[in-house]
Amino acid sequence: MAVITITSDYGLKDPYVAALKGALHSEFKNPAIVDITHQIQAFNITEAAYILRSAYEHFPEGSVHLICVNAEAVQSRPHLVMKLNGHFFIASDCGVLSMIKPEYKPELLVEVDLRNATDLTSTRTIFARLAGHLVRGGKPELLGRKVTDYKIVAQQNAVVKENGNLIIGSIIYVDRFGNLVTNMNRKQITEIGQGRAMKISISKGRKPITKIAEHYYEATEEGKAIAIYNAGGWLEIAIFKSASDTHGGATELLGLRLNDHVSIEFG
Repeated sequence: MAVITITSDYGLKDPYVAALKGALHSEFKNPAIVDITHQIQAFNITEAAYILRSAYEHFPEGSVHLICVNAEAVQSRPHLVMKLNGHFFIASDCGVLSMIKPEYKPELLVEVDLRNATDLTSTRTIFARLAGHLVRGGKPELLGRKVTDYKIVAQQNAVVKENGNLIIGSIIYVDRFGNLVTNMNRKQITEIGQGRAMKISISKGRKPITKIAEHYYEATEEGKAIAIYNAGGWLEIAIFKSASDTHGGATELLGLRLNDHVSIEFG
């Protein structure tokens, strides 16, 4: 059964999420709706793409993913429907679609044309109409014209230096526990490291981390920094048994923020 997911920067205080869900229920009976998150930082398409990339493959093929971040359409930034990896994504052409799986080429791109649908007065009602069409098995091509180009936002990649003895990465996401997700992944680190000893430098005044743990509980001391691969295979820096909303996570205790550097030296 196809599912409709919602990823937004709407938050939970305002009526926007309820209005979108109301529009979906008005469009067809008993829609299967899953909230991925509504806590994206306002207009932060990088954060939206990271979270959606980590979640969407867990849903059935044919699911429809609404990306309500920087979602308003303008003349130079229309709404798009993208089919990728057997899933449908609906967003504005703001660059977020290019960041979900940049290593894959979209199976289909459609620039939405609803000029004759005068009853659709907001992005929420437009997205509900598009989702209803797709969930009912309608062809995406009927929603507008097929296109081949969309806005591409280049993602910051980790850099390999010193003849393969150093990887310089950066923090691309901070989760609710304050854990720091980097743009260095297991495949890259394994291929370059080749089993060599490593030093992961995280911040001044902290000893380098010398191994990547398999489990959070390999750290035996509260407040100790550890490195671990998260479920998506990205290297993550965490503080054992800490959380940003209680007594400080890695971002507060290590003084690191989005886009700050984290490096791995091999030798």
